[in-house]
Amino acid sequence: MDKENTIEKEINEFLKNLFNTSYNENKIFLNNLKNIYILISFLYDTLEKLDIDTKDLRNTTRKDYVEKTHLINDFYKSLGINFKVNDIEKNGTLNILETNEPIDATSQLTYGNNNYIFYEKRSFNFKTKEDNIISRNYHKAINVYNNGLLIDSIIWVHEISHYKNQPKEKRHEVNDILTELIAYTEELLYIDYLENIGYEEEAKIFKIMEYQNLYSILNFSYYIIKITLLYYLLGSVNKENYLLLYKEDKSYNKALELFNKGKNDIRLCYHYSIAIISLYNYIEYKKDKSFLANLKRLNKEIMNYNISLENALKIINLKLDRESLNKILDRINIYRNSLLEERKNIK
Repeated sequence: MDKENTIEKEINEFLKNLFNTSYNENKIFLNNLKNIYILISFLYDTLEKLDIDTKDLRNTTRKDYVEKTHLINDFYKSLGINFKVNDIEKNGTLNILETNEPIDATSQLTYGNNNYIFYEKRSFNFKTKEDNIISRNYHKAINVYNNGLLIDSIIWVHEISHYKNQPKEKRHEVNDILTELIAYTEELLYIDYLENIGYEEEAKIFKIMEYQNLYSILNFSYYIIKITLLYYLLGSVNKENYLLLYKEDKSYNKALELFNKGKNDIRLCYHYSIAIISLYNYIEYKKDKSFLANLKRLNKEIMNYNISLENALKIINLKLDRESLNKILDRINIYRNSLLEERKNIK
């Protein structure tokens, strides 16, 4: 009981501080937290794990930098998207963090990020002894590794997708929530493109990894979102409130423990847990290529500061009601079953 009380106290203090310091920047997420929890809890209770071993990525097809940029350019051209890697090379957006031999790459195989580099010009007034800001400039940046492998280009496409819906200065709330969903979707479309032009092995490996990663993120996020929602709705994390909101308290201590372990990644949970809808997007595209227009529109509309989360999801025909939840689950199961069927055919 003492341990439980100590963890409760730590969590309540953490969430109080979080809400006090970052409520405004997370307002749209918090205001939609209940719907997001409904999505995550529904999938947490219904999705199945995918136990398929994959080949070491370092032993896959070699490609140099130029070959990879040509593949990416051709991919976007095939989708009717006007984008060339050369453009982000010239303006300094694309930053190769390091070039490695495949055998030396570890975490670099799946790492990349997209952010802003902030430049500020200041002038010091000696009379008033004030430091005045003359101008501020934001420069978009994509940071990736070149490991001499074809699969590097998959990570590059993911980060390029973020760049394509990145506002000039700062991501706003809906943009921040949905950019991962779009990036994972674009990554899947690129994997599909690679498979169609003959890189079947790499495509299959990454399709499996995609499901496994998103499934892991969902499971990691579930209790973190659950405890955050409890605090948001009832103002305090304790067993009585947990029972009141969730109608059971058997999982309470587990929820406390997992929240406490993962609380520093709480913002990642907000964004990455929704990314599992990318599997729905991919299957909708495979069923009907005209769905690409919806994806392009979503990518464009989240640049609009006035768009709501509800209206953004409507673009891809979702409402997060029971009908939509079942539709998402159905498409994710189609994706998972296709991977199992492929493995069966190989055997």
